[in-house]
Amino acid sequence: MGNRINIVYIGLTIARDETLHAWIGRQLRLRGWRLQSQSYLESCDEGLETISTLMKSTQTLLILTDSECYETLNRRLPPHSDTLTLLPLTEGIYPESLPLPEHPYQGWQLFFPASLQAELLGNLRDTAEETLTLRRLLPGWFELELQGVSLPPELKRTLDHPQISKIPRHSLVAALIEYFSSIGKTLTFAESCTGGRLAAAITAESGSSAIFEGSFVTYANRIKLEWLGVAEATLKDHGAVSEACVREMARGAQTKAGADIAVAISGIAGPTGAVPGKPVGTVYFCLRNGEKEQVKRVQLSGDRNAVQEQAVLYALKMIVESEENIFDFFSENS
Repeated sequence: MGNRINIVYIGLTIARDETLHAWIGRQLRLRGWRLQSQSYLESCDEGLETISTLMKSTQTLLILTDSECYETLNRRLPPHSDTLTLLPLTEGIYPESLPLPEHPYQGWQLFFPASLQAELLGNLRDTAEETLTLRRLLPGWFELELQGVSLPPELKRTLDHPQISKIPRHSLVAALIEYFSSIGKTLTFAESCTGGRLAAAITAESGSSAIFEGSFVTYANRIKLEWLGVAEATLKDHGAVSEACVREMARGAQTKAGADIAVAISGIAGPTGAVPGKPVGTVYFCLRNGEKEQVKRVQLSGDRNAVQEQAVLYALKMIVESEENIFDFFSENS
């Protein structure tokens, strides 16, 4: 329980600053903290009542507030302790780091047949919930985090399952950068319905320039034709959301960028655009790894952003699956 934390944002601008909230979340995760709750309060008086309630819990409490409210809270709250941190913020300026200790933790990306999911979840029920975080990203792909450095026996048995392939890293994108940097391969993308989100996912990680020089956001058919060389007949006969189109998009991107691996994505993110046989959520992928080519059609659900986010995850999973030696690499370099 010692690594759980409650966050309270107090002040009109601070409570509404979603970019700040996301940054705090990333900083906490990097330090091995598990977020228990977040409160967004616009007035100092309201904050005192909430803080009083939260201080009765056993979790650490981090209060981020504007300078005006800070003075009030500093007078009325107990002295700072190991479980209470009060941090004043200036609008638009983030602290260089959070005054919180780091908690050691381990992370894995787990890949397995979708049919194994129920067994995997069943096995992990025996592991202490307060030390384990399991996130389902896609069918057959879970992200696992364990607080501490010792591996519970039941978790080790699960990780050693012969049908589970694992990458012992917290971030799959960071792992891909590490892997492809080591073997000298580069990536490029041709994105339609995802609008550049796959490229954004790669460049969000430090070191991405070693494996990624650029990509193509080809939303309109004219751009697919002019930038990537998709044939006009392909677009007319099969449509932009088709196997034939993503094949040509991937080939064009790979040729233009001179990359080893190219991924093309074209789909119907919605809420409009459905056609007979292709409902909203239909997405086609083509991955070219060298001369080898793989095409996949998936049917996704949710709103427009959910379809786009899932499509990015499917593309990342396809990249992993296209590399025969990737799991051996991390087994040898873990």
